[in-house]
Parts: sequence; structure tokens; C-alpha cells
Amino acid sequence: YDWTEGAETTTKKAVKEFGIAHKGGDAIPLKDIQITYVTDSGGSMGLLNILETEQISILGDTGETMVSTGDIIKVTPKDWADSKIDAGSVVTWTISHTKTGGVIAKGEFIALPM
Repeated sequence: YDWTEGAETTTKKAVKEFGIAHKGGDAIPLKDIQITYVTDSGGSMGLLNILETEQISILGDTGETMVSTGDIIKVTPKDWADSKIDAGSVVTWTISHTKTGGVIAKGEFIALPM
């Protein structure tokens, strides 16, 4: 989607949401994961964004509470200028277990608007 930063009149393309596929391993309750990300450009450059439960769901809004192999976790960042992801940014993400603090998965991608 398009958004305007502050009083600037320049329109930038930003990514509204992204997905992370669970490719294998044990199922885990959605409420027990935390997703963080950092981008290399835009308002969130260098800031660690921590996503809360209401910003994470399973694609298709199935009402499922467990993330199982084959599911895609849909991530919807807050609608704040410092958490938006500019198109073309490199996004580095981490999924952690909230109870132990252990890292479940991590990776990166280049944000492209649909």
C-alpha cells in the first residue's frame, strides 16, 4: 500500500504484511511465539520491532491456535511509521519461543509490494 511519511508529499511503497512458512518440526501454539524484525531502510531502520499476538495469525484465518508443518504465519506489522516496511528493504526476522527465549527460526527477505 502507499503511505506518506510525515509532512512530505513523496509517496512510498510499503509492505502491509508478510508470511513465514513452517516447513517442518513440531507444532507450536501461536500464543507461544514472538516475531521480531529489523529492516535496512525506511522508518524502522535499525529499530527492533516486536510483534504481539494480535499481529500474528495463521494464513487463511482458520481460527487455529497451533502452527503446524505446512502452515504460513501471517505477520501484520502495526500501522505506525516506524514499523512500516519500505519496498526494497532487506528484512531480517526471528521467531522466538516466548516461554524459553529460544530461537525457533530466523531468516531474511527483500520486501516487494504485491
